[in-house]
Amino acid sequence: MSELYELMVDAATILDMDVIPELYVQSSPQANAYTLALQQQQQKKKTSDKDAPPPAIVVVTSALLDRCTDDEIQAIIGHTMDAICRITGRTIITGMETCCRIFM
Repeated sequence: MSELYELMVDAATILDMDVIPELYVQSSPQANAYTLALQQQQQKKKTSDKDAPPPAIVVVTSALLDRCTDDEIQAIIGHTMDAICRITGRTIITGMETCCRIFM
């Protein structure tokens, strides 16, 4: 699991992300990865940490880990995290992307 987290940290560094998302592995027979991020409404006044939105999360499935190489997994995680980087506006975003579907 720490190797997987290191792949995500490397991808976050490449994307110049300020905060590393939380990482979860979902048991699933389908190879997939997705993100969930909530964005706080922009305000003119500073907000306290308790008002900050929860950190974004990245979920990869067990099947994706079983079927892909480390380089492929890092590319998929990076692609998924790029969706977090592109969140704009004052909306709640749930970015569900099928980053890699590999059929056996």
